[in-house]
Amino acid sequence: MTLDQKKLKRPARRLPMEGDEGCFSQTWFPICLTSELGDGQVIGRDFLGGRVIVFRNNNGDASVLSAYCAHLGVDMSVGDVVAGTVRCPYHHFQYNSDGICTKTGVGAPPPKGAALFKFPTVERYGVIFAFNGMEPLFDLPQLSVPDDQVVTQCWIEEMDFKVDPWIVMAQTPDFDHIAFLHEGRFQDAGRPEFTYTPYSAMYESEGVSMGERGDFMDLKSNLYGTNILNLEMTIQGTWTGSIAALTIRKPGLVKLFGINGLHKGDGSPDSEEKIKQTFTYIKEQNRIVLYEDAEVFNNISFVQGTLLPSDKELAQYFDYLRAFPRANPAADFINGTGSP
Repeated sequence: MTLDQKKLKRPARRLPMEGDEGCFSQTWFPICLTSELGDGQVIGRDFLGGRVIVFRNNNGDASVLSAYCAHLGVDMSVGDVVAGTVRCPYHHFQYNSDGICTKTGVGAPPPKGAALFKFPTVERYGVIFAFNGMEPLFDLPQLSVPDDQVVTQCWIEEMDFKVDPWIVMAQTPDFDHIAFLHEGRFQDAGRPEFTYTPYSAMYESEGVSMGERGDFMDLKSNLYGTNILNLEMTIQGTWTGSIAALTIRKPGLVKLFGINGLHKGDGSPDSEEKIKQTFTYIKEQNRIVLYEDAEVFNNISFVQGTLLPSDKELAQYFDYLRAFPRANPAADFINGTGSP
């Protein structure tokens, strides 16, 4: 069979990219680790192509706010915390944890509308998350084991990924690549079935055999938004929970935050040592799979091309992506812009 090159055209459907028309997925994004935010400290992070700050009020609650002072646009990450408010170093405008200006350095009442954008903020498992929206569309994902029965370990992956988060998440419903790239085989009689909600996708499996890496049993895989994967499974007889959450520093540049969870031990030295060794093992396994994927998705021009019948789950995920809500209500605040 030959093809007429003059008539050849690549069949491809473009998928929505983060930052298209200034909009981003309305989901929970990790901003920083709890350990990065000391008492009385303000830290800044690039986020959604703009800039945000994180600080704690007098109650110790973390807030994620737009970074630029409403007065003249100073990046508030160079400010300080005063009486539970963040203070601009330039003219001492002070903002509370809701982003409202409560005081000015000269003593004049705060100008009408002087405020920073307040992102819905949740701190859990040693990570501070912000939701891209005025109000969360869904709760921050969590492990199935109650907080008082689980011990967690969290970190930020050193490598930057030059793709949208949904491209990383697309590895989960791509069952064929699990076999070809990772040498994995589902132990179920047939392939697992995905169940979708407007903001999540999930499946359960008896387990996955990963060749020399062993068997990962009782697998529960949950995708949330377009950037969070929650995996729970039994490894060598031990329950493990993992959350991989990606944040968008700017379009085409993301950071991965990792969270692993285990049942708490009895506090004995042997128990603590086993937990430490298990954390090291599951983190290594997570990173092996991640880096095998990264070699591909860091060098990809991702479109929906000529799919096969076995790509059914992937096609469903693409439909989910196209329907997922996108917005950027904080754009003028985090980009340091406004009306001319």
